[in-house]
Amino acid sequence: MEKEAKNGNFIMRLLALLKSRRTRNIIYLAIILFSAFAMFLIDKSNFFRDGDVDGKDAIISPLAFLKDNLFSKILDLFGIQRYNVTASSWVLFIILMIVALMILIGHIIAPRYVATKVAENIHFSSDRKAKIFYTCFYYGVLLLIAAAIIAIAVFAGLFSYFGSNTAEASPFVSLLEMIGLFLLFIIVLLLFVIIVYYIVKLILLAIAVIFRKTSKKM
Repeated sequence: MEKEAKNGNFIMRLLALLKSRRTRNIIYLAIILFSAFAMFLIDKSNFFRDGDVDGKDAIISPLAFLKDNLFSKILDLFGIQRYNVTASSWVLFIILMIVALMILIGHIIAPRYVATKVAENIHFSSDRKAKIFYTCFYYGVLLLIAAAIIAIAVFAGLFSYFGSNTAEASPFVSLLEMIGLFLLFIIVLLLFVIIVYYIVKLILLAIAVIFRKTSKKM
C-alpha cells in the first residue's frame, strides 16, 4: 500500500507540475523560441543566417550552421518543405512573435494584477465578479495593443513594401508542422523520463531486496 501511495504521489506531483502556470509559461516561451529557430531552418536562403557571400565582403553568420546540414535532412525526412521565404513573410512572423511575447508577458503579470484589483474591490458586490471583470479587462487591453501593432504595420505599408506573400512562398504550413513535431517530441521525452524513472526504481528495489536477503543469511 505504501509503494502504491508513493507511486500515486509521484504521478500527482508530476501532473501538478505540468498543470502549473509556471510550466505552461515555460512551454509557451519554448514554442516561441523554437518557432524562430524553425523559420531559419525553413528558409532556403537568408542573409542573416547565411551572411553576404557575394564577392570578397563575405560575412560569416553565427547562424550559418542552420543552412544545410542534419537539420535540413530531418526536414526532408518528415516531408517538411523549405521555401525562399519572402521578406513580407518574415515581417508577418516577427510581428506575430512580438504579439505572442507581449501576450505571454501579460499572462505572467496578469494573476498579480487581477489579485491586487480584487483585493481593492470597491465597485463589485463580490470578489468573483471583480475577478471576472478585471481578467476580461486586462486581456482585452492586451488584444487591443496586439491589434494596434498589426494595424500600424499594415498602415505603414510594411507588407506591400517587402513584396507579395504568395501561397507558394508562405512557410507557415511547414512552421505549424515543425511546432507539432516539437510538441510531440516533448510528450515522448516526458514519457521516456517516466519509464526510465520506474525502471531505475524497480532496479533499486530489486537490489535492496537482494541486500536484505544476504544480510539475513549473514
